[in-house]
Amino acid sequence: MMTISGRVFQSMTMRAAIPGVRDSVCGGKAWAGVVAFVLLVLIGAAPSSRAEAQAPTVERIVFLGLADGDSTYYRGEAVRVRVAFTRHIAVETSGGEPHVELTVGAATRRAELVAWKLNRMDFRYVVQADDFDGDGVSLPANGLKLNGAAVTARNGPALDVNPAHGAAEGGASRKVDGSGHRPQGPTLSAGGSSAAEGGSNTETDLEFAVWLGPPAASRVTVAYADAGSGTATAGVDYAAIGGGTLTFEPGETLKTVSVTVR
Repeated sequence: MMTISGRVFQSMTMRAAIPGVRDSVCGGKAWAGVVAFVLLVLIGAAPSSRAEAQAPTVERIVFLGLADGDSTYYRGEAVRVRVAFTRHIAVETSGGEPHVELTVGAATRRAELVAWKLNRMDFRYVVQADDFDGDGVSLPANGLKLNGAAVTARNGPALDVNPAHGAAEGGASRKVDGSGHRPQGPTLSAGGSSAAEGGSNTETDLEFAVWLGPPAASRVTVAYADAGSGTATAGVDYAAIGGGTLTFEPGETLKTVSVTVR
């Protein structure tokens, strides 16, 4: 019998022998089948056992939760963090639930586990009123805490109870301002206008006010057109409106649209 990579194999007699070759292990002849079998075990079985022995490690950590072009989490909004591992994982939370510790300004905030799948875990923290970080939220090195949970590779060993990983910086694109909710964009409103009806061939210009509020920090352009849903007839009761554009420069809040009535 022979032992290879922790497994025991029984020598066997094969019909096809290599003539003239003698081997003290195989009773005088080296059999082709035994040689091929030994090579298969040495080349194929050993790497597989090494792969099974590998525990998952943290591969990368990323921040999620802001739309493109945005840079601030406001009160009530979620800071989402994804931790990716080198292998698919299974998470057992009967002993506790993992979390990650975030640095928000001078405070430490806990982002709780919301889901795990394949090779990743997702965490979530909701911004509170006293949260502020002008430099951007960050996750310090080794900020992933298993907290009694068991995280294992599928059919493999467990993640270290104190998993090591580098820091993740949110930077200027991940600021936090819990002093208020997300500012709403400016809105438009229009006022009505009226005039006494004149006689035949009499025309009067009516001015309709259009307000923008609150004032915008950048130029706002608004297109307008005749909805055609009133009781008056364009071209008969008033001059047809082909449409137009209003441009509000930064800080402007009032524009007017003139309509000629008959």
